[in-house]
Amino acid sequence: MKLAIRAVWLVYAVTITTLTHWPQVYIPGQAYRADIFIHIGAFGLWACLFIACGFFGPALSMQNIIRSGVVAAAYALVDELTQAIPGINRVVDPLDLLGNFSGTALATLAAFFLRSRLRQPDRALAP
Repeated sequence: MKLAIRAVWLVYAVTITTLTHWPQVYIPGQAYRADIFIHIGAFGLWACLFIACGFFGPALSMQNIIRSGVVAAAYALVDELTQAIPGINRVVDPLDLLGNFSGTALATLAAFFLRSRLRQPDRALAP
């Protein structure tokens, strides 16, 4: 199962990287700044899948969630900044970066929430 999740994440990560670095993309008729929701969703899903991969321990372990959240945020930064590479002709936009970070933060918080909901109650005080 873990291998399948990692394969899905890898395909998604390559797809997102390709889409965010495709040269000179222009989307006609796009509402001003509506793409911020696309950034939130795209990088939120990237982070969710990365957390599910369990690269740093069991998927919902504290260590895995924290480290995966840091990696997801770092990738979001690198992805946005590398769009400035000559020849790609994309715009590095602080609001896009904010959307990327928001998506990774929401995914990380969702993992913490899921972890807290699935945690077994302490049995130390049980008779």
